[in-house]
Amino acid sequence: MELSYQSGEMGIHGDIKVLVTSSSDSDLVIKTFTWRWLILALYSITAFSNTFVWLSLFTVPDIICAFYQIDKKVFFWSNNAFTLMQLFVAVPASLLPSKIGLRRTMILASSVNAIGAIILIGGAYRNGFPYFVTGQTIIAIGASILPQLAPEVSAVWFSEREQAISTSLGVILGNAGAAVCFLQPALLLKNANLVTEMFSIDRKIKQLVYSQSAVCCCLFLLIMMFFKDRPKNPPSRSEAKRITADKLTIKVLKEQYKVLFKDKNYHLCGNSYALNSVIIIVTPGFLNEILSWKFQNQYIAIGWLGFGGILIGILGSIVFGIILDKTHAYKTISIFLATASLLFWIGFTESLAQYNSMVLTFTLFMISAFFFISFGPILVSLIAEMTYPISESSSYLFPITLGRFYSIPFVFYCGWLVAVKKVHAVCLSIAVLLATCLILIIFVKVEQKRKKADKILTITSTSET
Repeated sequence: MELSYQSGEMGIHGDIKVLVTSSSDSDLVIKTFTWRWLILALYSITAFSNTFVWLSLFTVPDIICAFYQIDKKVFFWSNNAFTLMQLFVAVPASLLPSKIGLRRTMILASSVNAIGAIILIGGAYRNGFPYFVTGQTIIAIGASILPQLAPEVSAVWFSEREQAISTSLGVILGNAGAAVCFLQPALLLKNANLVTEMFSIDRKIKQLVYSQSAVCCCLFLLIMMFFKDRPKNPPSRSEAKRITADKLTIKVLKEQYKVLFKDKNYHLCGNSYALNSVIIIVTPGFLNEILSWKFQNQYIAIGWLGFGGILIGILGSIVFGIILDKTHAYKTISIFLATASLLFWIGFTESLAQYNSMVLTFTLFMISAFFFISFGPILVSLIAEMTYPISESSSYLFPITLGRFYSIPFVFYCGWLVAVKKVHAVCLSIAVLLATCLILIIFVKVEQKRKKADKILTITSTSET
């Protein structure tokens, strides 16, 4: 049965095979496999666990600082030190999928994650802060590898009709670790008294750390058993062309970045993503401080809010990923999300400052999270689309690294504002970041290069059960 390419009868159920006939009379079989959903799930859950273990103890700074008997400045500096280290690891890590393959890269990342989580067991004791720092440092190495693999997994395993939604799921489910890192410490530690309940805090921190270690070790075993490098047949014409390209080396990477850094649209989109990621990084660490300005000793409620905010952000990412796959309206969707994020964040900020309504304030935060969390994955898809045939991990590396770089001074800045009791200024500063994201994306000129590559040929489609 002959079909034009734009008919797009490529569903998500079962295996789908497509015979692509080129003008040179050579035949290329394009096929998507049901196994792709397991690959995406394994990647997403591993990235989830990495974020979860990395951030969980940073969401209750008052309790953790009292537990280790350290100053808050030392605690927040340790977080920034991990972020700074990722800047140096991210570039060589971007070469791993091309050098050793996606499977070995995932095995490496999950093993590093598990080792770091095991070392953190030593940090579950009151004199264990050095073990905490060591474990977090190792986990930060995993955090340098995993996030940039999301668009790579999507490109290697998914058809062009599923790339936006699969990228969104990979990015946002990785960030969903932040949701549980809000909730689990809050529920375990509840509104603990730092003077009279330290024995209980000690016991519950051990429960938290041991459970995290068990999850990370199980995920490492699952990756070893089930994660595959790539499908037998490419899922799209653009991926087929990319497979035949030279393997990524430092020299090739330099050439790719020469091209990327001359592209002003890449800079605009990359910086917009970077600023959005700063918000994602900063929010888990400061949400408790921000809301405690008006709602004291509400660890559980704030934990549920952080959890719910991430979950609703995941929902938004799925919704807008599906819309993007159907419409390819990258710029329109991005501008809409940036605008809505800004407006609802301003509403949240002013409701917190002007009123004492927990319901109103929490509702506005949830709505804002629905939009600003969804914004990042859409930009990842846009960057991959604009920069084809450059590898997705390479084009994603600069924005994600830039976001980590920006987050370091911003975390110190927000920490200083909290210390001098200017919490309202923290919220307004985040609003400025959201406004800058919007301004940058307005000036982006979108060229859908990957879509053009996938539309070149005539396609004959047959379903395989």
